Amino acid sequence: MYLYKYIYIIIINKLKMDTYEMPIYEIKLSGKRNLVRSEVYIDDILNSTKFYKNFTLEKIVYPNNKIYYYKGTCGNEYLTLIDYNINESYYYIKKTIKKEYFEGEQNQERLVKRIYSNNHIHFYKGDKGEEHLVQIYYPRISTNSPYNEYFEGPKNEERKTYVKRDEYIEYYEGEQGEEHLVTIEYPESLNKKRKIKHFENNIHTSTTIYH
Repeated sequence: MYLYKYIYIIIINKLKMDTYEMPIYEIKLSGKRNLVRSEVYIDDILNSTKFYKNFTLEKIVYPNNKIYYYKGTCGNEYLTLIDYNINESYYYIKKTIKKEYFEGEQNQERLVKRIYSNNHIHFYKGDKGEEHLVQIYYPRISTNSPYNEYFEGPKNEERKTYVKRDEYIEYYEGEQGEEHLVTIEYPESLNKKRKIKHFENNIHTSTTIYH
C-alpha cells in the first residue's frame, strides 16, 4: 500500500529560460510519498508525460498569484475555483473579481458564482460559455439591510425583474438598461395588510390594499 502526501512541482516557462525574470508556475499534485520537489517544463505537465500520469492535479499557482483549484481523479481533473488572490487593501478602492466558482466535468466547467472585492456575489446559470446572470446579492452596508436582485434573459442580455428586500419586493419591466419599476409589494405581516404600490415612469400612481 502506498503512503500519500502532497508534492509541489515548479514549472519553468521555456521562453523565459535565458533571463533571470522567469515566471514560476507551482503545481500541487498528490502521489507517492517518495517523490519530492522537482523542476520541469510546463509542456511536460500539459502533455501528461509518463512521469506524471499517475498523479492528480490539485492546484496551479501563476506568476500573478492567481490560483486555480481542481478536483477529480487522475486525467479527469476539473476546475472548481479561481482565486484571484487580490490585495485586501484594494478591496474597496476598485471593484474587481475576488473569486470564481465552477461546476461541471473536465472541459465543461461552467461559472456558477463570482465574488467581487466589495463582497457583492453574482450567481450564474447556463452551460460553459453561455452562463447568464440570475442573481446579485448585496451585503449589509452600514445600516442598510442586505438584499437580492434577480435577472432573466440570455448572456449579455440579462434584465432585472425584481428586487427582494426584507420588508417588500420591487418588480421591474423593460429590456436591459431600460428596466423601470412597476410595482412594490408589501407582504402581509403583523398588524399590516398586504398592499401593492403601482408606478408609471417610476412615479407612484396608486396603492391597492388587500383586506
